[in-house]
Amino acid sequence: MEPHARPRHALWIALASFLWSTDTAFRKPLTDQAAPSTAIAFLEHAFSAAVSLPLVIRQLPVVRGFDRQD
Repeated sequence: MEPHARPRHALWIALASFLWSTDTAFRKPLTDQAAPSTAIAFLEHAFSAAVSLPLVIRQLPVVRGFDRQD
C-alpha cells in the first residue's frame, strides 16, 4: 500500500463510522411511519450495492490478475 493512501483510507473508515452511528436517527422515524424494518434493511442493502458496484466493476481487471499467492 502506498504511504500517501493511508490517510485517505482512514478518512473513509471515519466517514463510514459516522454514517453507521446515524442509523438510529434515520431508522426510528421511518419505523414510526409504518415502514417495516425489513423494507428499510432491503433498501439500505440495495443502496450499498448500487454505490459499490461501479467501484467493483472498475477493479475487476485487478482482481482477475490475482493468483493463489495473492
